[in-house]
Amino acid sequence: MHNTDAMLLQYGFPSNDVTILDFDMKELENETFEYVWRDQLVIDHPHDLVLDVMRYRLDQTMQGTQWRSPDSIALEKDIVQEIGHTRYQRTLRGSLERPVEYMNFIWREFHLPERTIIVGQNITDDVTLGASPQSRYMMFWYVLDRVNDFQTKLRVLAVSSHYFNARGYVSRDDEFALIGYKPTGAVENTELARFKYHVSRMYTRTSGMFERDLDSYIATTLA
Repeated sequence: MHNTDAMLLQYGFPSNDVTILDFDMKELENETFEYVWRDQLVIDHPHDLVLDVMRYRLDQTMQGTQWRSPDSIALEKDIVQEIGHTRYQRTLRGSLERPVEYMNFIWREFHLPERTIIVGQNITDDVTLGASPQSRYMMFWYVLDRVNDFQTKLRVLAVSSHYFNARGYVSRDDEFALIGYKPTGAVENTELARFKYHVSRMYTRTSGMFERDLDSYIATTLA
């Protein structure tokens, strides 16, 4: 719990309820990138409903629904079932013939009377599973605070690294290709700005806003 508050502070979440929906791309000293997404909003729905929608969003994301993954397997029955409030999902991005990456996402819920935290990360070195052609370090935090009986404060922090493989971090050109960006041949600063915009739009499409997720969750639940 304390680590979550420290991470929110480290990545600049304000103490007030101002709405945030942003993305930042940091260029590190070793010529790699770190990608950071921050969401904060007060939602006019009760805590338990917001939690159900966030679980639904995670299920859709981790199963690769947005990129139509050809292979996604729930692993928790064999690996972490005894822990409780925990999921482990292995999902392929790419095709079975030409895999781009296997993501081994584990996430766990922590519950307090007025707060729920969901913490997850990509396990890049699980020796019980086959190796991925390339991987990236990824972590996320979903923090749901009960404001009152009808409102919930939602904060989402997601951090992702540059891709790497057995030889080390991939080149920038390979990073562009793995994320689906086609270089335009512009000068470096312009190219990086365009790449950042491309990544930010990917996040908006896959994460979206709460009301869209709520509508989809309700439609699925009632189907």
